[in-house]
Amino acid sequence: MLFISIFFIHLCVLVVPGPDFLLNSRTRLIGNKKAVIQVVTCTTLGAIIWALFSLLGLHLIFQYYPFLRELVLFGGLVYLFYLAFQIYRSADLPLPAEHGIGHSYFFTGLLTNLTNPKALLYFSSIFSIIHFGSNPSNVFFIFIMITLESLIWFLFVGLVFSHSGIQAFYQIYKFRIDRLSACVFIMFACSIIFKLFVK
Repeated sequence: MLFISIFFIHLCVLVVPGPDFLLNSRTRLIGNKKAVIQVVTCTTLGAIIWALFSLLGLHLIFQYYPFLRELVLFGGLVYLFYLAFQIYRSADLPLPAEHGIGHSYFFTGLLTNLTNPKALLYFSSIFSIIHFGSNPSNVFFIFIMITLESLIWFLFVGLVFSHSGIQAFYQIYKFRIDRLSACVFIMFACSIIFKLFVK
């Protein structure tokens, strides 16, 4: 029952669009396969790191040192606004000839997930109320399950947005889609700020 609960909770968190989803989908629209592999690998790696920290007692660290949680959240919010600005600024620019955007997808994918406020709130709250038991194999199995679940989902997102019809649609409406994506990033950051200060 524990494994099933965590599986569906994590699936719901993955499916609900957030910074990692937007980054993966947009990268597939404007980048090549190498770029997609880098982003998928690193967003998954970010989820692995968060899961590992949570299973090792991340919520306890934040409980004793709450300023660390606020500091990580603040850094994540700043990065979300930065990504929104970059996407908004590139809305007027044509797609590059070789479908690259001239920066490290690897670093961007990892940083987006590690600074994702949604990931921080999820892993430091949900995992703090779940009892894993004294069996180390439970922790190991949950860790593997979350890793595979994240990897499969991000690969699925990349596959869906690799469809030629979707890519053609994006090329036609790139300006509007990029501006909308930037607004979604900003709205998500503002929603986190609202949750933090309006309780």
